[in-house]
Amino acid sequence: MKCFMPQEIEVWYIIPYLRAEIAKDLISKNIPQRKVAQILGVTESAISQYVNNKRANRIDLNSELRSDIGRAAERLTKNSNIITEMQQICNKIRKTEILCRIHKQYNKNLPKDCRICIEEGFY
Repeated sequence: MKCFMPQEIEVWYIIPYLRAEIAKDLISKNIPQRKVAQILGVTESAISQYVNNKRANRIDLNSELRSDIGRAAERLTKNSNIITEMQQICNKIRKTEILCRIHKQYNKNLPKDCRICIEEGFY
């Protein structure tokens, strides 16, 4: 069985989720979809899929990260860089049991040599 490592979970699940939530937040502020796509560095069709929950809807961190997502969206309206904003949120995620919980979600039968949660002190 393949065991997803933290960086794979971050790239495949967390970053797309964060982009989708930030896109929804920006659109709720009446920022045009084209501008949101430009801010996030993705296509307009990706924004449409984010808004319609057709991408990045496999995890739900909204309640835990809502304030961080809102602050990131606000800073992005004031010319902050999406990479900087994503790094800040990902750094927070790495310091909590969120990553461990997602890891367990996608690796139901963790191999004995997979020690993410133990090493991070969350298991």
